[in-house]
Amino acid sequence: AKAARDDNASEEVVVTAMKRGDQALQEVPSSVAVMPAEQLERIGAVEFSDFSRMVAGLNFADSGPGNKRYIIRGISTAGEPQAALYYDNIPTTGLGGAASDFGGVQPDLNLYDVQQIEVLRGPQGTLYGSNSQAGVIRIVTKQPNLDRFEGAGTLELSNTKDGAGNGAIKGMVNMPFGPGQFAVRLVG
Repeated sequence: AKAARDDNASEEVVVTAMKRGDQALQEVPSSVAVMPAEQLERIGAVEFSDFSRMVAGLNFADSGPGNKRYIIRGISTAGEPQAALYYDNIPTTGLGGAASDFGGVQPDLNLYDVQQIEVLRGPQGTLYGSNSQAGVIRIVTKQPNLDRFEGAGTLELSNTKDGAGNGAIKGMVNMPFGPGQFAVRLVG
């Protein structure tokens, strides 16, 4: 029985979106969904549409490659997006549209070398500004490892019948300079 309980024990999920340092998910006074790197890798998530259906209340309108409109809790209006998109702590909400333009103006970011994705539901204007009335989507990248050299890469090739070939190369290199002092992480 003890072994069964140990197998079912979950790891602690840490949330960084509240801007109070790292907090355990249970201590966050807001509705937050967190998808850690292990879960993203397990489902093969490479773009927003790969994980969005696994988060309650999260959806999107697709206007073509790299052009999305993110929707949280069903709230979406013409003009400015109502769901803020942050890549680490950098807002990437895209360009505002005209009042009559539903527009798909938020970028569809690649999810390579991501630590976790945090989705905060509800108005988040106090922490994230006016474009966060429906909520916030935070893509948190992996930070440099100060103690160890790391490298990873993927090569994707495919072919479409009666069409052209497709391909993608992705890579990451982590280089520490002086153990525990300084490191650089390059992702492309």
